[in-house]
Amino acid sequence: MVNGAARPAIRSLRTGIVPTTAVQVLSVGYSRLRADVSAGLDRFLGGMHQEPMFIEGEWGTGKSHTLTYCQSLAASVGLPTAFVSLNARTVPLNHPQRIYSEIAASLRIGSVVGIRPLLHSIMTDAALRMKMGVHASSARAGVLGWPLLMLADYYERNDILNPRLEFAWSYLLGEDLGWADYSYKREQALDRVESLGECLRAANGAGFMALFDEVETIDQLWNYRSRMVAYAVISRLSSLRSVWPLFAITDRFTTLARSDYGRATPAALTFLQQVVSSRLSVFRTPQLDQQRAWRIALGVANLYKEAHAAVHFSESQVDAWVDEWGRNPSRNPRRLIRLVVNRLDLLRPLI
Repeated sequence: MVNGAARPAIRSLRTGIVPTTAVQVLSVGYSRLRADVSAGLDRFLGGMHQEPMFIEGEWGTGKSHTLTYCQSLAASVGLPTAFVSLNARTVPLNHPQRIYSEIAASLRIGSVVGIRPLLHSIMTDAALRMKMGVHASSARAGVLGWPLLMLADYYERNDILNPRLEFAWSYLLGEDLGWADYSYKREQALDRVESLGECLRAANGAGFMALFDEVETIDQLWNYRSRMVAYAVISRLSSLRSVWPLFAITDRFTTLARSDYGRATPAALTFLQQVVSSRLSVFRTPQLDQQRAWRIALGVANLYKEAHAAVHFSESQVDAWVDEWGRNPSRNPRRLIRLVVNRLDLLRPLI
């Protein structure tokens, strides 16, 4: 990693967040996950539907890191990804009309981020534009058929700055969805997620990976009726052939889902039955022992050295930092990363 990338990475690590540029270096104990996700990516890119994966762990144990790791694996094979951080107030799971906009904004492949630049790159490629035009005219295009057809037509005529296109872009971005909480808006949003997956499937033969963090915030929703809608949203997203969803959860999510099973609505029943019968595909974030912690600490220290060459440390100092971390009952990787960065900050000359 060059100095220009290492310094922003260290700034992220100060908050305990591992950036995508450093996720491979600082991932320890992920061999099984790598094998499972890589096999799943092979199947997904082969056109097969993938069952959802659930990343389980308590606060600070690396759920967000694990999602980012999976995102990096998808990026390595050229699969688009979208990352949504849920919360019960502004992006709740029971309001997919807000989630769609987050997906549209975070959709990325390589350095191209957002549905607008991504579709722009597709439409400026003559072969892909032809594919997209054919797809837009088919039933598979669903509710995104007309804006995609409009884009293909205008890009074919090199009239991409025409103001009339803004209506199509607005629709693709979901700007008409988030203003209301009506149930029909929820259905429109889920239909649009499905159509977006089919759109990308027409381009790459698969679709995209959708990563949802903080799913356990479902327990902060207003009441069990709100949670039933949220479970139904998970069920619908999990059924889409062109979307591979990954959900980060804590133990309290499955505990709550089990207690809600007795009053499940028909739309939520399928998912809740899977929870109760333990049929979900769950990966539990790796527990850190002393050896794994040392490898992470050394990785952080080496990255810090790339960012700030004036800093000097020894392996015995790394040992001491890991021992200090281990004396605290909260042995989670986020605290370890922040501790190591803090100790290296203290070693760095201020001039």
